[in-house]
Amino acid sequence: MPDPIVMEPRMDLSTVEFFVQSMLVQATEGRIVLDGSNVTHMGALCAQAIISAARTVGDAGGSLEITDLSDRASQQLKCMGLTPEILAEGAR
Repeated sequence: MPDPIVMEPRMDLSTVEFFVQSMLVQATEGRIVLDGSNVTHMGALCAQAIISAARTVGDAGGSLEITDLSDRASQQLKCMGLTPEILAEGAR
């Protein structure tokens, strides 16, 4: 299992570029693991990036997993009609 990508407290436009690059590196290994324990703000752009990464790695036979997502970030996803499970499935 790859080391988890520790997500920043604010997952928004300011962090998305580095976040996407980190997920692309792990996607080549066939599995993306995200640690969401520090997240206090989950923006829609980062949620979209996770969905895209989940689809990309899933289409290649791999998987994406989100571990320890903070309650606050889970609530923000809920407001968008999403859950960590929906993100990990690539919103299919």
